Order: sequence, then C-alpha cells, then structure tokens
Amino acid sequence: MSIFVTRLNELRGSSSVSAFARRAEIPQPSMDKYLKGRSPSIEILIRLACRFGVTSDWLLGLTDDRAPGAAVTTDARIAELEKKVIRLEGENSALQKALAIVGGHPARPAKTGGVPAAKIA
Repeated sequence: MSIFVTRLNELRGSSSVSAFARRAEIPQPSMDKYLKGRSPSIEILIRLACRFGVTSDWLLGLTDDRAPGAAVTTDARIAELEKKVIRLEGENSALQKALAIVGGHPARPAKTGGVPAAKIA
C-alpha cells in the first residue's frame, strides 16, 4: 500500500467511502480508485490538502509534518533563540573588551540588530 493510500485512509478514519468522498468533494468512484492506489492529479491533491487541513507533502509522504505551517517557529523556539542571541552578544562584548585591551583600541558596543538586548528578553 502506498503512503498516499495510507494517509488518505488516515484522513478517512471510520467514515464510509461515500461520506469521505462527499467531504472531499470528489466523486465516489474516483475516491475508490485513489483508495486502491491510483495517483491523484495535482488538482485533486490540492483539493484534499485544503479540505482536510494537511499539506500535499504529508499526503505524498514527503514529510511527517501533517499541518500546514508545521515548520513555523513556535513561541518556545523563539524564546530559546532570543536567549542564545543575548548569550552570544555577551560573549561578543567580552571578546571586544579583550581585543581592546590587547590591541589598545576602544571596545565597540555589541550590535543587537537595532533592538537593545534588554528589550529582547
């Protein structure tokens, strides 16, 4: 059984083929063929993805991320990245001070991409 058929059956759940076909807005005879392994057209693939809130890549088995936008960065990941930026800015500041001492040049303030480090946290 192809990954497409497996994922299509996952979307179908316990629904009858006719009920599933109605929800997908696809004629039942066509849905029968897809559930037996026939490859869908691009238009049908897009329709299925849109109707059931999944990605075409998931339907085709190219990713395990089912929902559109699954790759979007979460708030927790953003907070983690902000902490890393603050840590790196601190390390950069310490490095600049050390270089200033060794080279005799004044230390330059660390850049924060236009946002003060205190505002990021």
